[in-house]
Amino acid sequence: MEKTYFRLCVNSLTVIFFVCLVSVWILTQAGVEAYTILSGSMEPTLYTGDLVLVSTKETEIQRDDMIAFRMGGNIVVHRVIEVREGEQYVTKGDANQHADLDLVEKEQVIGKVWIVLRILKGIWLFFSSGARFWAIAILVVLNILAEDLDCIEGGVVVGNG
Repeated sequence: MEKTYFRLCVNSLTVIFFVCLVSVWILTQAGVEAYTILSGSMEPTLYTGDLVLVSTKETEIQRDDMIAFRMGGNIVVHRVIEVREGEQYVTKGDANQHADLDLVEKEQVIGKVWIVLRILKGIWLFFSSGARFWAIAILVVLNILAEDLDCIEGGVVVGNG
């Protein structure tokens, strides 16, 4: 049976959607968490609105690593400027003149920044939110429509069969 361009587009969109969905799922299962940067304290390295993927499996923290940690009910992403004995870290935002006042204890650390997503952050947010279920429903409907359109004679077709 020959496929219409519509069917080809729907098939391609479906494959891309599920590859992205599976990729996000695999990363979350591998201990990757996503956080949105809410302040300019790390500029020009990280800008407000950037999405950082943090590896929670990284346990060895060194000077110059960017880490996500819990501080006073917030999640903060800053750079380690000094590692002290007893697994304490002195941190500082790249845009700040002075180091943070409080030391970060190992128990406060969530993980190391792995990747910064600027352009693709919307894709991550979409596939890790409830919107993905609506997208699945829409793709099911589009696949049904594409199947029905393939049965109609006279459509623009792709290939020779």
